Amino acid sequence: MNAQLGIWIDRKKAIIVSVARDRSAVTRLRSSLRSHGRYHGAHDSGGERKYEARHEQGLAHYLDAVARHVERGDEVLILGPGETKRALARRIGQNKSLTGVTTKASAADTLSEAQLVATIRKRYRLSS
Repeated sequence: MNAQLGIWIDRKKAIIVSVARDRSAVTRLRSSLRSHGRYHGAHDSGGERKYEARHEQGLAHYLDAVARHVERGDEVLILGPGETKRALARRIGQNKSLTGVTTKASAADTLSEAQLVATIRKRYRLSS
């Protein structure tokens, strides 16, 4: 049977909730991404490009770590405050081993774990 997942994500952490009729499982992941401030080095040696490339590589690594919790055919509701939720939805869509995964990304402020579980259960019409 395919899982029904909810993922709350930003650049610092991800909370993954798997729900079924009678249970919920919660997994937390921390990102190793550093704050992405402006580049302050020399601009003539390609340093800024390298800085951006390192940041994008770190983001891709983080998104892949979150996507490893998704399996083929799952339904996934992705919540979060910024662009990271859309980046995760794109990453899942580009992953050929995750064919058939249904994703929906929606804006959401920070939620407690209980609020997140309740939101996911309501979305999938499961009783709490």
